[in-house]
Amino acid sequence: FNLTILLFALIISSPVYAIEDRIIARINSDIITLSELEERLQPVIAKYESTYTGQELLNQLAKAEEYWLNQLIENKLILQEAASKELSATQEEIGERYDTIKADFDSDLQFNLFLQSQGMTIDQLKNNIKENILISKATSHIREKARSRFSPTDVTEYYEAHKDEYLEEPMVNVLHILIRPDENEEEAQKKAEEIRTRIINGEDFNELARKFSDGPYAEKGGDMGFCARGQHIPEIDDYAFKLPVGEISEVFKTDLGYHIIMVKQRKKERVKPFSEVQDEIENRILREKAEDIWNEWIATLKKKSFIEIYDKP
Repeated sequence: FNLTILLFALIISSPVYAIEDRIIARINSDIITLSELEERLQPVIAKYESTYTGQELLNQLAKAEEYWLNQLIENKLILQEAASKELSATQEEIGERYDTIKADFDSDLQFNLFLQSQGMTIDQLKNNIKENILISKATSHIREKARSRFSPTDVTEYYEAHKDEYLEEPMVNVLHILIRPDENEEEAQKKAEEIRTRIINGEDFNELARKFSDGPYAEKGGDMGFCARGQHIPEIDDYAFKLPVGEISEVFKTDLGYHIIMVKQRKKERVKPFSEVQDEIENRILREKAEDIWNEWIATLKKKSFIEIYDKP
């Protein structure tokens, strides 16, 4: 099944995306039309056109087509499940979400232009909101079931088995001053040497950085924060990882200009303690369990349903 070339040709050939609609899939008593799939693919095509060309563009669009057709099928199945459970979306719920979306825009004009760019009317947007509410209600059991399968020991066991994921490299907190030479190398070097002397004589590094540095951290008093090796240019790394805390480097030159650094603090290599990563691990485990439950549930819905995908004529 491949509508990619047909869809691509239809979309780029018409500014209003007017296509001859037809059924491309049947899911129990529901259908999916070519226009529904095209509506999902429209923004994808615009994005991919700026990234890919030729056969690679068609390959990427084929993947997007397969993905979005599957999404549409799954949405139909979930909405059918919602209907069987007599779930509903109230006008108040729809209105609240509609107002939230509209509030993100500065004016009605911007909002309407956005809808136009998506090929969508207000009624279509509200219908999408309604379907999203129903899907959320129909799938709420996924989150509840994932939580029921969760145990605090899952978190500690994961941490013990994956400590290498939480290893932090040695890091240094560096203060930095950069003097760019502009047109006069000699004057720039002289200025940097004078600043270094003032620091050694007791003047505040941060204040001198704010006053004289041409570097990106001047407003922060030259404070580059904690960084691991490789996050700065090699010359800064070389000094940063060999200087004792509190010691001032000599003036050194790079393509950027003349530099002075001081190591403010140093962190040794360490494994992040459990308390720092507990919430992150718990969220990861819950996501994985929810994904497993989702896949099982969707597979069950598909197995008990009549699904037919029609090839193009």
